[in-house]
Amino acid sequence: MTMFGGRLRLLRKAHKLTQEALAHKLQTVKSTISQYENGVNEPDYRTLLKISEVFQVSTDYLLGKTDIPLCHGSDFNSTDEVFKQLSEDEKAFLLGSLEIYRKSKPRWEKGSK
Repeated sequence: MTMFGGRLRLLRKAHKLTQEALAHKLQTVKSTISQYENGVNEPDYRTLLKISEVFQVSTDYLLGKTDIPLCHGSDFNSTDEVFKQLSEDEKAFLLGSLEIYRKSKPRWEKGSK
């Protein structure tokens, strides 16, 4: 399975769509979705954009260039929404990094967070 295929399958299941339902939204057939998910075939540019619009994720996320799925300008573009989509390990890492950063700040900056 390719990065794209895995992310497509994950998004489809997260949105509780069957391959057939997603195919309908993309104006294609179920076997095409199966081929995408299994890495047998890849979508053309226009289809990639349609998939991005259906799931409200960036094409960079679909292609594996970023692990942040959100589109700019989407309704889900708040810090709270980004944080909600992180795994527990990712949340712990970010909070730990923030704590290290705060402890390393010079004294005169400690009042501003």
